[in-house]
Amino acid sequence: MATITTTEESSSVPATIAPQQPDPETSVEPGSAVKPEPSEAQPDREQKEDEEEEEVGGSSAPGQQNAREQSLDPEWVEERFRIDRKKLENMLYAPKHGDGETGEGFFERVMRETDTQVKWPSKLKMGAKSKKDPHVKVDGKRANVLEAKKKILEVLETRVNKVTLKMDVAYTEHSHVIGKGGGNIKKVMEVTSCHIHFPDSNRHNGSGEKSNQVSIAGPIEGVEEARRRIRDLQPLSLTFDLPVSLVPQALPDAGSPLIQQVVQTLGVSVSFRAMPPHPQAQPSFYESCCTVWGLQGNAAAVKKATCILMDLLLGSEVTGGVVSSQMDVTSQQHLFLLGQNGSHFLSVMHQTQTQIILPDLSAPQSPPLSAHPGQP
Repeated sequence: MATITTTEESSSVPATIAPQQPDPETSVEPGSAVKPEPSEAQPDREQKEDEEEEEVGGSSAPGQQNAREQSLDPEWVEERFRIDRKKLENMLYAPKHGDGETGEGFFERVMRETDTQVKWPSKLKMGAKSKKDPHVKVDGKRANVLEAKKKILEVLETRVNKVTLKMDVAYTEHSHVIGKGGGNIKKVMEVTSCHIHFPDSNRHNGSGEKSNQVSIAGPIEGVEEARRRIRDLQPLSLTFDLPVSLVPQALPDAGSPLIQQVVQTLGVSVSFRAMPPHPQAQPSFYESCCTVWGLQGNAAAVKKATCILMDLLLGSEVTGGVVSSQMDVTSQQHLFLLGQNGSHFLSVMHQTQTQIILPDLSAPQSPPLSAHPGQP
């Protein structure tokens, strides 16, 4: 089957589609999987083969009792879906070594473990002109049918629904998204049935250019869900300035009971930082700031925590609640983000009542960051 590849440059960039080579183990004969459905002009023999393969199948005998259950139980359903022809042929006819499971043994095990009835083309014809993927039919209670379908597709799923999506995640955020011991990303892969790959070159490339590209491979729905979950795992920070003073002031204690209550209740972290005085300012002013850290998927809690801390630390001095945030933007994305004559940026700033600043790419060692001062 052909495989679809989509590419996401950022969360707002439209995806593009390109072909991907199938795995050698599951590849089909050239042209076999992409042929159109047999037309009326095709030989009757090929259509007859298709019909015979669909009709001849293995299953457990339903029996009168199961038939009564089917007619009386509103949870009883029947689902018919395609499986990969090449994989099924290998399972049915490839020589088995050791404890290898036969095709019949596989379907019998699925029926036994899920309490369902499965009909499959047990007499699939090797070398048949038709290369269409055959169907499997599963009968049983709804939850059991879904479980049986999952077990069957884990082994025999066609590659037509497989896609690979490539998205940009700033390399500085990769470890944050992956999580300790890979815990975060393992959970995403488990929930979405996708494989997620972060660039290996970043670990071995100490001084060279880092890669932001992350690849997600799996079913279409799972890939989109994985993309969303990865975005939710990216860090989000909001920063606001504390009152300036003419003399150095001690920074607030991030471990104080009030601040820790905010931290624990809303699932954020809080830090304070002193900023060096401006050398040309007379007299010198001493400035400091507070930063609230969280996840993009928990943006509402980050915003709420910031508002609480601003009220706690600034009190009556709050004038509009101005905050700032920074995000990594690659140089390749600048033109897209700007739009024609800066139309995209102007529209976003107008709608959000913020000021957005892109760094000067011509400046030496200019970091790819954009800052967003505005209200939280």
